[in-house]
Amino acid sequence: MKKVILFALLFVSIQGLKAQNISILGYGGALTGSYIYPLASDVRLKGNYCYGAGLEFEMPEGSLTLGWTGQQTNLSSRAFMSSDVKLLDVNVNYFQVGFNKDLIEGDVRPHSIFSMGLAQFSPNGTYSFNEKWFFAASFGIGLKANITDNVALRLQAKGTMPLEMGGMGVFCGFGQGCSPNIYFNPILVQGEFTAGLSVQLN
Repeated sequence: MKKVILFALLFVSIQGLKAQNISILGYGGALTGSYIYPLASDVRLKGNYCYGAGLEFEMPEGSLTLGWTGQQTNLSSRAFMSSDVKLLDVNVNYFQVGFNKDLIEGDVRPHSIFSMGLAQFSPNGTYSFNEKWFFAASFGIGLKANITDNVALRLQAKGTMPLEMGGMGVFCGFGQGCSPNIYFNPILVQGEFTAGLSVQLN
């Protein structure tokens, strides 16, 4: 699954090279904390600052983006009537390709955001060998405001969900044929709030 998604990201990014305008992105902000749903209800990923970079390919009515967001944080546990206890440090990385749909035209353009790709959770220290990869999807809204002809301010707010496959099957009905069904379960949900700049290259 990981190789398939990485190949899809590479393919889409190559298609983006056909865009008329290409920009470099740089941004920073925060990723919120979240409970780890498959684990005990008291295990939580702590919120912390984040940073990232990417490429933006302008398309008709929007833009294609290829981006990375990183965060250094930790997992903690809180038992009943006690304070937080840190379990381990972990690096969080999101590698995603997405499409931003412009809602209006002009120098200040709000847009909707949809992206998908991979989430990596890489523990530090003794547990560094036990990194995990998941499929991830993001939804949100953003704003792009032109400062000069080549530089723009970007603001984004989105929710990101790493997912694992919950199951699959084929369901058949009498006289209705058969249809496949695949469903995913969320690992956690992180809110991402960032501000940054885009610099057009051409």
